[in-house]
Amino acid sequence: MSAVAAAASSDLAPLPVFLLIDEFREAVVGDLPEDDLTGRLERRQYVIDRLKLDFSKDAARLAAQFATDGAVGDRLDAPTAGEWIRHNCKTTSSVAYDSINVGEQLHRLSKCADAVAAGEIGFAHLSVIARTAKALDG
Repeated sequence: MSAVAAAASSDLAPLPVFLLIDEFREAVVGDLPEDDLTGRLERRQYVIDRLKLDFSKDAARLAAQFATDGAVGDRLDAPTAGEWIRHNCKTTSSVAYDSINVGEQLHRLSKCADAVAAGEIGFAHLSVIARTAKALDG
């Protein structure tokens, strides 16, 4: 395993999920030749988009917990769900809050979520649609 692909933390490496992730990563493109770079990229991005869709659902649920239970922020030592996601999921604020927004808008955008699941649009497209839907709400 290269340094880039190595497990991020020695505390987490023993978890069985890491072995499953490595197997899955290989299975995603295992039927494609090494030189089919475009096919491999498309397949990997589809998986990433599906994972981001799931991530956004959980992000919105966390944001809802912050909104309804004032003690959540104290327990998690974070002022907002977005800041908790940014810090603990090692992402940017824009990615964190964008994920929350997509998850919050999914009830209105079920056909778009289905299109992501079907590989017809990417998560980035869904994100733009969700931002537009939120902006239209004023």
